[in-house]
Amino acid sequence: MTTADTPYERHNQDPSTLDRDPTTAADRILGDTVPSVRARPAGDRTDNDDARLLSGLWRTAPDSALGRSGELYGLSAELAAGSSSVDVAAMLRQGYLRYAHDGDFRMATAMAIHELAVWRNRERQESAPSTTTLDGYTGALHALARVYRTQGLMHEVIDCLDELLEVHVRHGLNQKLGGTWTLRELGAAMLDAGRTASARDYLRQADAAYLPLCGATVAVRQRAVCQVLLGQTYWILEKYDEAHRNFVRANRALLRSDPYAAADIRRLMDSMPHAHDARPQLLPRPTAFTLTEFGLPAWPSPPR
Repeated sequence: MTTADTPYERHNQDPSTLDRDPTTAADRILGDTVPSVRARPAGDRTDNDDARLLSGLWRTAPDSALGRSGELYGLSAELAAGSSSVDVAAMLRQGYLRYAHDGDFRMATAMAIHELAVWRNRERQESAPSTTTLDGYTGALHALARVYRTQGLMHEVIDCLDELLEVHVRHGLNQKLGGTWTLRELGAAMLDAGRTASARDYLRQADAAYLPLCGATVAVRQRAVCQVLLGQTYWILEKYDEAHRNFVRANRALLRSDPYAAADIRRLMDSMPHAHDARPQLLPRPTAFTLTEFGLPAWPSPPR
């Protein structure tokens, strides 16, 4: 199939140009598109053409086309099978955003899994993965973790981080900032999941791994966040002296570069009861920075 014989071309690459009602337009274009896409010959070029067409449909299709039994989902899943195309991945992300924004997290999860499979295929094909592939792979895991976290599925969020760490190790990137950040996020996710001893182990590894990277300001800040997380973890483990020591380290690291964040950590320390009053409960979280970044639920509305 080429763009010349598709509704994508006939309607000037915009479903809303068919008539004044974009829902009716999408319905008609979807009806035209189903047979032409399914009849297409295999090939990267036609797959990419189809993916760009379906991306537009995900933004405008009526709700009746969106269920698992709907034709738009079926077409997208067929196109994703075995693909390593960036255009196909982008199309699947549009579907994910449509479902997530509408609150259909089951279907958003399905679309995120399809997208992740595309990036896995692409990573396997490259001996040294490109920045595009690594960023896309990371983004797909992040998107999947968002819908898992929204549903309270923290162990699945941890699985996503485990896979991301494996990618960094596989390509010798685990000693760089991205791999160290992933270790830190694994510790934070373990803490959120109530696996406190595992959180301590990952956060200690991340703290040590940040040390040779702290020539960069971003690494200093990331390490300070790691130390606050360690302080929270030791507090739950009733290791109050260790908790206080890590809060002090984080406070000192940020005094010059971010005095507002340092003051926030100081307020956290001031909220700690005296040793004889201490109880194993979570301390207040800082407000000047985010302790957990991976998989935080947030999705922009897809353009309509």
